[in-house]
Amino acid sequence: MKKVIILGVTGSVGLATLQAFKKLGCTHAIKSIMTRGSDIKKLEKIVREFDITNIIITNRSAISQIRSTDFKRKVRILSETEEICNFLQYEQHDTCVSAISGIAGLIPTILTMHSCKRLIIANKEAIICGNKLFIEHAIKLGVEIIPIDSEHHAIHSILTLNNDTNTCNINNVRKLILTATGSSIWKNKILPQDATKMDILTHPVWKMGNVITVNSASMMNKVFEMYEASILFGIPMQNVDALLHPVAVVHGIVQYKNGTSIMHCRTPTMVSPIMDAILYPQQHDANKTSDSQSASENNFFKNKTFEFYDIDTELFPLFRLAKTSMTHSSIVALNAINEFYVQQFLNDRISFQEMIKSIEGKFEKYKNDTDIKSFQDIIEYHNDIQKML
Repeated sequence: MKKVIILGVTGSVGLATLQAFKKLGCTHAIKSIMTRGSDIKKLEKIVREFDITNIIITNRSAISQIRSTDFKRKVRILSETEEICNFLQYEQHDTCVSAISGIAGLIPTILTMHSCKRLIIANKEAIICGNKLFIEHAIKLGVEIIPIDSEHHAIHSILTLNNDTNTCNINNVRKLILTATGSSIWKNKILPQDATKMDILTHPVWKMGNVITVNSASMMNKVFEMYEASILFGIPMQNVDALLHPVAVVHGIVQYKNGTSIMHCRTPTMVSPIMDAILYPQQHDANKTSDSQSASENNFFKNKTFEFYDIDTELFPLFRLAKTSMTHSSIVALNAINEFYVQQFLNDRISFQEMIKSIEGKFEKYKNDTDIKSFQDIIEYHNDIQKML
């Protein structure tokens, strides 16, 4: 039985991962999980249901309560920085699911790559901030990367068709196109200055955490995803684009040089891409999962619309950043700026419009190139930028 570690188990992607493993049965065993530990009841339920052996806690204020929790089994709890780093780097797992959001997921992910052979990743910030260093690290360690964000999973699925080696063939590719729902901004045609917090946090299709929901509404999520696609699939940014597709039926499109295109269609859910990533190069059989999700997949093409629109930069001004020339350090700076001001918005300190204006203005100030040679350089530069905001 293959051993699995999940980084960020209590977030939306982590919980979707648990659902995926439940559907797949007993081919894999979740041995280790990493979490802030903010929700003790949820954590206790996970540990008992999945027979977790190791818990990594990053929120020190939760340690005493977690240590006093009766998990009904012997559980190893790790909370000190050095023991966590050693565990991630040396404890052997077959698969790591990287589901921590933000730059916080970078170091745990690169450490775990030393002790696993398959990285299933939803953390786009680790990829865009790690950039070529991230990819080179994986190649050096012989780790295969399988993305589970719906768009990148779609592109990966197309590029590895009839191929069980996880090699993405881009020789004849003209363009990669990601899709965006446009959030409630597009659905209700809300200008940034008129958007309320409720508007922003109410997504018409996806159920996600607050940060990614805000990033979806600002279109910064799509900007980052385009850079992620460029880095993951080794294709220049000028060959990566995005289109609005409000119903989220099509998740990715590959256009080939001969004029043909292949679209990847699927019901909008994180569970299915995660199951396919776990089983790769095999795929899960939706007919064997007895739930409403598989039923909707079996009737997939009934009453579906396939409409695509250009992304309106009046509604989504931050999308202009996808067309801006970026260096490694400027992408790190942009992520640092975005993380800071999204949190300001969520804490009710600024409006949505002020958030967008602040991101635009501060990026213009801090976009200058800085030499980055290591993962430590990335973390330090990210921290330095946020200290100056």
